[in-house]
Amino acid sequence: MPRGNYPEDTTFGKRIGELRCEKEKVAEAVLRLFLGRGSSAFIGDGSSTFFVGLSMIETRMHATIWTNHMAIANEYALQKSDDINLIHMDMFIASGQIDRDLMMTYNESVEHNIVRWASKAGCIILSVRSLFGDAGPAGMEPKSLSIKRAVVEAGMESGARIIFIADHSKISKGYTKEPLVFLAQRDWEKAMKCANVFIVSTAHPTVEAERFVECPGTEVQWFQRNRWTFSRTMEDRYIEV
Repeated sequence: MPRGNYPEDTTFGKRIGELRCEKEKVAEAVLRLFLGRGSSAFIGDGSSTFFVGLSMIETRMHATIWTNHMAIANEYALQKSDDINLIHMDMFIASGQIDRDLMMTYNESVEHNIVRWASKAGCIILSVRSLFGDAGPAGMEPKSLSIKRAVVEAGMESGARIIFIADHSKISKGYTKEPLVFLAQRDWEKAMKCANVFIVSTAHPTVEAERFVECPGTEVQWFQRNRWTFSRTMEDRYIEV
């Protein structure tokens, strides 16, 4: 359970309460499949990534965490001062300007440090606003999106595992004009074929079978189409929990 209080008049404060069970389920899968004793990870901003960081803290993981996520750093400070021994966890937060609404730090200095950290991390864990089969991950907040683009580029070069995490709602719509992490479609297609790129998500509660929908019109149909694209291209690197 989070120890901190996060105001509901912020985007982050609202989002951590939305589909929380799904986000916790995704976090558990990320820890089980990708993180363990001696792990190192860069964790980006977002409500889904918050639960990954929180789970690492609560399980007293022997790990190194680099982040610009203020809520994760806050939980580390609060948990460490109470009954959880975090002597084997090192956490580094990029210092810079604070975005209270998103609970993140940002500016050129933050981005520089994050790129350096991402190049050393074993895993890069990113949440997204939307995840489209044909276009890839997207986000509406320019500060967050700029950092995600830089981190992904660094991770693709270093060979780190890049893990996009999302609840089912993030892949239940078709692309309109949301700004994308991968600016060129060929770059997203390359990423989907890369052995180090993964998606961990939850199933749509009303979707029972994987299938391609030629002309999707509903949330369920868009989920089926996107899921079909991910599972066909990424195979076992698209993980549904």
